[in-house]
Amino acid sequence: MFIVIIGCGRTGSRLAGHLSSAGHDLVVVDQNEETFQDLPVEFSGFEITGNALVHNTLEEARLETADLCIISTDKDKVNFMISQLIQNKYPGTKIIVKGIEPKLIDIYDHDKVTVFSEKDILVDKIYNSIVSNEVSG
Repeated sequence: MFIVIIGCGRTGSRLAGHLSSAGHDLVVVDQNEETFQDLPVEFSGFEITGNALVHNTLEEARLETADLCIISTDKDKVNFMISQLIQNKYPGTKIIVKGIEPKLIDIYDHDKVTVFSEKDILVDKIYNSIVSNEVSG
């Protein structure tokens, strides 16, 4: 699968390593070239320094041929704007978005975008470990 990851912070860089190890073809896009230093040694894809809200950056990332785009910046509003741009320019591309504030998850069209809230996932994991009595100590 050909995947474009937008945002190379902690989430994006870890995903890039895992997906690269699993044999997927990857392009990672970030405005800050220094963030590519966080990519794990398993990463074997391409790095593009640029603003994903600029159409030329998305063309350079070959988004028109991507099977999936993962949007993982640290700003909800930026993630939303990028998802809207991709939906309009590349309507066949599947989109996964990292949501930061759970209350903003509802702004997305969930028929077109899959959103994962960091805080909801953490709360669910903690709660499930408590109710299933998997807490150490």
